[in-house]
Amino acid sequence: MYEHFRKEITLGLSNIISNRDLLVVLSVIDKVAENYEVSERETHLAVLRSGEFPEIAKMYLVAKHIEGLAKTTLDFCKGRLELFFRYVQKDVFEVTTNDIRIFLNQYEVQHKVKDVTLEKTRECINGFYQWLVDEDYLAKNPCKQIPKIKCEYKQRQALTQIELETLRRKCQNPRDLAMVDVLYSTGVRVTELVNMKLSDVDWEDHSIHIIGKGKKHHTVYLNANAILSLTKWLEVRDSDEDYIFTSFRDPYRQLSTRMVEVTLGRLGEGFKKPVSPHIIRHTTATRALQNGMPVDQVQKLLNHSSLVTTQRYAQTLQQDIKTSHTRYVI
Repeated sequence: MYEHFRKEITLGLSNIISNRDLLVVLSVIDKVAENYEVSERETHLAVLRSGEFPEIAKMYLVAKHIEGLAKTTLDFCKGRLELFFRYVQKDVFEVTTNDIRIFLNQYEVQHKVKDVTLEKTRECINGFYQWLVDEDYLAKNPCKQIPKIKCEYKQRQALTQIELETLRRKCQNPRDLAMVDVLYSTGVRVTELVNMKLSDVDWEDHSIHIIGKGKKHHTVYLNANAILSLTKWLEVRDSDEDYIFTSFRDPYRQLSTRMVEVTLGRLGEGFKKPVSPHIIRHTTATRALQNGMPVDQVQKLLNHSSLVTTQRYAQTLQQDIKTSHTRYVI
């Protein structure tokens, strides 16, 4: 490390002083350095030794699990809290607002994360400390003084009617067609799709009972295309398996979310936008709003906790604004 240090000094001074003077300077540095150890300053986030994740943080995650927080959200939150406590190297109850500010700044600079990820990280820390306050472990939330990080959300583009129909026609088997039609008709998340069961289908009401994100129960509905294609798939499958979307052959295993994503990605090859379960969900919301469904009903359809989230999913298209302008601004 000292040789690297010495080389950096040489490069830094070579264009400033003569070679003779440089040798004198290096000679003095070599002499002084005999009594010191030179090491490179570490600027990356400190590494927490095993077993140092605070017990109170584990209790928090257990509490949130009991409340029904999704596993993916819990895993993300656990990872961010681990990273935070590795950095601050402080007792949970000694953390200050400034500690959190510095951590967020370092995390952004060193990992080059987007504002959305940084805000989610802040939310994890804030959620943990607010829980400590609510449970009377702490008098004040040190993260409360840190405002939400403004995020620029990229406007999503829904599939056009032609693209959606093209996607349907590219399906080469009844299962994939039923998958596309049910995703579009119900607007469900991919995890909700793969967990759909025959026992939860009400054929008379054309509806399916869903246990969605956060273990929230809600009902989704099947349109004509979804009813017909789903019926065809179940006839062809000829299985008593309760999960609706399975592999093609016995023992008809439940499809994974990854398999659904891969299938849709393959069907969407050649499209101008990547095709995924999420973009079909967004298409459902956009079409519903365009056809006059009130935004609060779209919120319930998508099972969103916040209306703000629904509005991000279903941005009003520029053409709609132009049409309304022509009609109303006269």
